[in-house]
Amino acid sequence: LELCILLPSDWKIEENAFSDENIYWPVRWLKTIARFPHSFNTWVGYGHTIPNGENADPFAESTNFGCVMLLPSITLGQEFFELKTDKKTINFLCLIPLYKEEMKFKLNHGSDKLLDKFDQFGIGDIVDIGRKNVCEKKGLFGLW
Repeated sequence: LELCILLPSDWKIEENAFSDENIYWPVRWLKTIARFPHSFNTWVGYGHTIPNGENADPFAESTNFGCVMLLPSITLGQEFFELKTDKKTINFLCLIPLYKEEMKFKLNHGSDKLLDKFDQFGIGDIVDIGRKNVCEKKGLFGLW
């Protein structure tokens, strides 16, 4: 399994910017998830969600994302889902940042239902720190 995260073209990815967690958090989470199976003697795969701590705390001051979900990239296309070599098949999954409410929804209703909501609101796989939270409750007592 190989991991990727898709950043917008204007993301400040130069090395000296990595001292700013508002810029570095996607790279930090790419490294964190890559180490996850080795650190915890487990595996990661399609649809898995990993929170930033027990409370899914925001990754940085600039965003309220506090979780990631692993999915094939839509942007990169189906031919990027896997690479077959003579000896093995390598799958590629993309880290999709989630809000805490989206992760809770996914855990209660499944990945497909969350992806339906993403489709409904036109949510893609390129990181957008200002994107809509598709599971945020509004209105009287947060009922709708």
